[in-house]
Amino acid sequence: MRWFTGFCAALGLVTVAAVAPAASAQAASASQGGGVSIAAYSDCPPGWFCVWEHVNEQGRMARFQVGSTELRAVGINDQISSVYNRTNRTWCAYTDINYNGQVWRVPPGWRGNVPSDINDRISSVRPC
Repeated sequence: MRWFTGFCAALGLVTVAAVAPAASAQAASASQGGGVSIAAYSDCPPGWFCVWEHVNEQGRMARFQVGSTELRAVGINDQISSVYNRTNRTWCAYTDINYNGQVWRVPPGWRGNVPSDINDRISSVRPC
């Protein structure tokens, strides 16, 4: 039974590290009606693809290293308005789950607001 508890704890840590709101974001003030305020693009750690709920890196933040087939799983589906690609790979953002629909390619080092034609429409992300 002890090995099972340890395994579950390790699995939980891996899941949190792969796709979760940043720890610094959770500690920030929730002055936006329960949302989390992010101060700057620099809150996105090197090696991560970060997304924000609002333009100019405002609102809730989620970060990825391997992507997500369905952003509903992390609570930010169809809500992404700004991104920062702090990886050395191009990332693709898709308007549908399972890497389908319209695709937007985000080159390494790019940061800014999502193009207006897919703003609040991104449903899956991954390195491409």
